[in-house]
Amino acid sequence: MIEPMMIEGHGPVVVVGGPAGLVFLSGIGPAHAADADPAAAIELQVEQTAGRLEEVLAERDLAWTNVAKVIVYLTDNSELDAVMSGLRLRFGSTWSPAVTFVQVDNLPVRGVRVQLDVVAAA
Repeated sequence: MIEPMMIEGHGPVVVVGGPAGLVFLSGIGPAHAADADPAAAIELQVEQTAGRLEEVLAERDLAWTNVAKVIVYLTDNSELDAVMSGLRLRFGSTWSPAVTFVQVDNLPVRGVRVQLDVVAAA
């Protein structure tokens, strides 16, 4: 059974029940996306985004270890190393989900430079 819902602070969440037990989280960005400063260091946006991901996972009794796939949307591919370093610093060097990077011209919230779509296994 697929159960779509909207969660404040990011895009849609889809939970697939039954044997698959997957949770799809879309549009995870900095915790204070409305106040995002385009001039802020990417490290700060990554830290806020990782914190928001932890909150959203915890709401579903999941942890970063449940994350199987991450799609990272970046407005500047030159920041890719900083994004991965920040995520690994937050989640540990053993954090190793499948990761895809996509460069985009803009993200839906002005000032946001990094955003995640996440698939977690329940």
